[in-house]
Amino acid sequence: MKKIIVVIISALLFLSGIISITGNKAYACSCAGGSTKERLERSSVVFEGEVIKKGGTKQSQFHGLREYTFKVNTVWKGNQSNKVTIYAFDGNEASCGIGFKKGESYLVFSYHDEELLQTNYCSGNLPISEAENIIKELGSGTTIIHSDLESSSKDWMIYFPVVIAAVIIISVTIIRFWKYKKKKFL
Repeated sequence: MKKIIVVIISALLFLSGIISITGNKAYACSCAGGSTKERLERSSVVFEGEVIKKGGTKQSQFHGLREYTFKVNTVWKGNQSNKVTIYAFDGNEASCGIGFKKGESYLVFSYHDEELLQTNYCSGNLPISEAENIIKELGSGTTIIHSDLESSSKDWMIYFPVVIAAVIIISVTIIRFWKYKKKKFL
């Protein structure tokens, strides 16, 4: 009888352990790999650029996604604008997450998912300092021209309200002075 009770208790402890373990979500990253050509074919947008903004996060079906904005220098596939915003799996490599550092340049392979441009650890992204061989395989991309006019026009917009306020103040002062002189001579 004691053996039966010990077996039942052991079985219950074993089953409760399995149930508690399987109740937690666990995702492991398993990358398919592939050649540079295959990564290029799987991607919607491939570019080299510098991270200019690290934004907030949003939740997708399986992962948290962190927003990154890049100043694009060269494009091999997809959108050829001078800035691109992508969403990267937020987390470590074990969960296919990848983090980009603001001010650093990367070769980025990204794809469209859930109406967002996304990337992850398995996409094949590399710091530009480690991407020389991949860039040779990709061949010459399209170089994006960044004009100084873009930044100078934005700088002007910062001062625009101040200039308008100064013009209004000067105009009001001149009108009052003119009215004062007119009254004085009448």
